[in-house]
Amino acid sequence: MKPAPLYTLLLLVCSALLATPVQAAKQYRYSADVTGMVCAFCAYNVSKKISRLPGVLADTVNVDLDNGAVSFASRKLVDREQLDDTFSDSGFTLDNLRYRVLEDASAPPVAEQVLSLSSSRDQLERLAPLLETLGELAANHPMRLHVRADAELEGRLLKPLLMGRQQVIQTRFLPQAGETILIELFAEP
Repeated sequence: MKPAPLYTLLLLVCSALLATPVQAAKQYRYSADVTGMVCAFCAYNVSKKISRLPGVLADTVNVDLDNGAVSFASRKLVDREQLDDTFSDSGFTLDNLRYRVLEDASAPPVAEQVLSLSSSRDQLERLAPLLETLGELAANHPMRLHVRADAELEGRLLKPLLMGRQQVIQTRFLPQAGETILIELFAEP
């Protein structure tokens, strides 16, 4: 019995795909010294600026406030001039930028979501004590916070989380249109 032409074509395509070597994901791991940071809000701003650079994996940005350092991963080389421009008017300075290439970079471990809280914009004032408590929790344990809300609420939501703290809180503000505020807490692996 003769195989059908479509079946033969499918076998050829599958064989070619299986024989094609998979290219390893290249990743660049960066570290740098940061001057000008004095509090958790400063660390948040440094993290936010670096996270926005093309190719940077936002959840890998780690700011060490005590030692004045930052580390992060990127899928492509970071343009030093673009990095300098990013910080030119911020009051922060990045020095001693170094990187290493990881040819076979696996995906970073996924953090486990331990809390998801949804609220509406009109409940913002009531959220302040809860945000302070979450900030305290995240500052003292290996946790990461994601806050999703309208962009104009960024400062009002992050102030109770970050202001006045001397510990870094891994926080990402993710702008989204609408009346809903979503706060997610993740335990780092």
